[in-house]
Amino acid sequence: MDIKWIVFGVILVVNAIFAISITIFVAKKFVVAGRNALIFALISLAIWSFGYAMITFSTNMETKQFWLRVENIGITSQPVLWFYFILTYVRQTRFLKWPHITLLCIIPVISLTLIFSDQWFHIYYTSIKLSAENGGPLIIGRGPWYWMEFAQS
Repeated sequence: MDIKWIVFGVILVVNAIFAISITIFVAKKFVVAGRNALIFALISLAIWSFGYAMITFSTNMETKQFWLRVENIGITSQPVLWFYFILTYVRQTRFLKWPHITLLCIIPVISLTLIFSDQWFHIYYTSIKLSAENGGPLIIGRGPWYWMEFAQS
């Protein structure tokens, strides 16, 4: 594996560890508005970062595709969780009723359904290719639903 991808992957793992460390610190030390939402957003960030690191370290397509799916749990949940954090932090909880939250989650849930489905995967990613035979990130082709998720983000 190329040294640049090892360094890149290590930085991503450190980022994931840092996010979890902050999560633990915030959970133990603070009882303030938005705390729980921040905790969920940081866990989501850790999933995203760790998933990306594992994509970088993996050498075969099946393993990379597994970690791509895990990574997307973190990616697709970030916009909703940060929006939720902002609203709870500024104490605008009138917008945090179940109908509103459900509406915010529709696109991420559809995205994850497409990503985890072998049959519909191509609607989100038109293609995935190895950037190198011995590790590194994936080269992805963005499908039509990718842009829906992007627009919501």
